[in-house]
Amino acid sequence: MKSNKNMHKNKNIVCNYVSKVLRLREKYGWTQEFLAAKAGISRKTLSRLETGDLGVTYRTMQAVFKALGIEVCEQCSTCRDE
Repeated sequence: MKSNKNMHKNKNIVCNYVSKVLRLREKYGWTQEFLAAKAGISRKTLSRLETGDLGVTYRTMQAVFKALGIEVCEQCSTCRDE
């Protein structure tokens, strides 16, 4: 079972991820449809990720960041620790 500290840390990572995806997508002028297609996920999944309605798997995070042209670990220092 995860400690409260780890759960809080993971929640912050997810919040930072969601915020970063939305900011970059809007900065690039991309629609959800465009980014989702580029990442190989559905627009509905991307929408749910951006609104925080869906848990983020590492694989999905990696696919979306790759589509945005950045590496996951640039945003998530805890990835380096695992």
